[in-house]
Amino acid sequence: MSTTGKTNNKHLQIIGAMLLVAGVVVWMRFTTKHYRVQDNRNLDALVTIKPKRTSRPVSFISGTLVGSAASADSIEVCSGSGGRLAGQNVQAGKPFSLRIPKTSSDDIAVVARSNGRLLAAISGTEANDFADVRVGESVSVTFATRFVDVTLRPIRTRLSGTFTIGDVTTSIDTKSDINSSDNGELQVPGLPQRGFVTFDILNPEYAKTFALTNIALRSDKVRTFPKVKVYPSNELRGRVIDTKGKPVANAEVIIGGNVRNFWMPRARTDALGNYTFSRLPNGVYSVKALSREDESVCSAPISQIECDHGIRTSLADLTLNRGRIVKFVINDSSSNQTQPVFLKVSGEADGRPWVMTYLMLRDQPTKILLPKGVVHFSASQQPRNGMMPIVRNITVSPADMTVDTVKDQIVTVRILPRPV
Repeated sequence: MSTTGKTNNKHLQIIGAMLLVAGVVVWMRFTTKHYRVQDNRNLDALVTIKPKRTSRPVSFISGTLVGSAASADSIEVCSGSGGRLAGQNVQAGKPFSLRIPKTSSDDIAVVARSNGRLLAAISGTEANDFADVRVGESVSVTFATRFVDVTLRPIRTRLSGTFTIGDVTTSIDTKSDINSSDNGELQVPGLPQRGFVTFDILNPEYAKTFALTNIALRSDKVRTFPKVKVYPSNELRGRVIDTKGKPVANAEVIIGGNVRNFWMPRARTDALGNYTFSRLPNGVYSVKALSREDESVCSAPISQIECDHGIRTSLADLTLNRGRIVKFVINDSSSNQTQPVFLKVSGEADGRPWVMTYLMLRDQPTKILLPKGVVHFSASQQPRNGMMPIVRNITVSPADMTVDTVKDQIVTVRILPRPV
């Protein structure tokens, strides 16, 4: 073999060795896991969030709008478990078709609206009940002898609330005013033929004296209730100041009264210390102000405020000053289940007497923030369902107290057995 041949073989061996080394390096580079922890997390995340293909069965609800729903501009489908399932804009007199997902709810409602106002609603127990429906065949429901004002005249009002079909609840808003008839009947269109309805009166000229709550809808389409007078709205306004005469902002103002079935509102003062209570029914009220942050309370609540036939009353200023929390404990030594205790607290400050009442339940201590000064206590039990309570002998100890000490002050209300 020549010298040239030996040289070529040697070169080939060197090139082969180099290729072998390069191959080993590449193989080790791509088979050895030398990733950083963050890289591994990213790779795991990519695997974890890879979406899976799923299929969800759907149903179709179709039909036409007739009668009260003929002018609807939108239609929606609701269920108890899925809420609002679908909705779309519609054109008057033309058929509609909605594609909805399957729902586990036992009840479905199809609702037609115009500018958000309820026009008609129908209900069913499954989507198959709506294969071809006519929305708008439900008629108006008449609530008789209910909506008349204190002078027994018809009223003009709006209604807002909800209707419930099974586990489906959706909103009602008449948007425009409804006139009651001369005898107080109020006709509300668009309600379903079954379910429950809750209404609230919205006319600001009348006090919010009542609401129709969970009224069952029946096939007779006329519901009759005892005649209830709707009172013109009364208004109370005033101001809260501090001991230097400066207005107090964000103070809590609480109103109490003798009006049954009326939820007493609460208010907070604005930047100028002003507050307003409106839409109050006729009655006798009391007003007090307090600030829980620094345990301040008005030195003299305003009580015995008579509201009648839509008056607008400006009250005297309420002056906030440091108060004291007094704890009231019921000591019931009777052997009978007794009625709640009505605690009466009275005093005099700022040149006027004041009276406040509080409801105390058995075995539940009551803490009351009271103004400093001399206060008087008395307690009583009121009859329930026309029956006088078995226990009537109630004492308060002490009956008089000067609220000005730094010690915790406790008042005991004792309920004693009726004397034989």
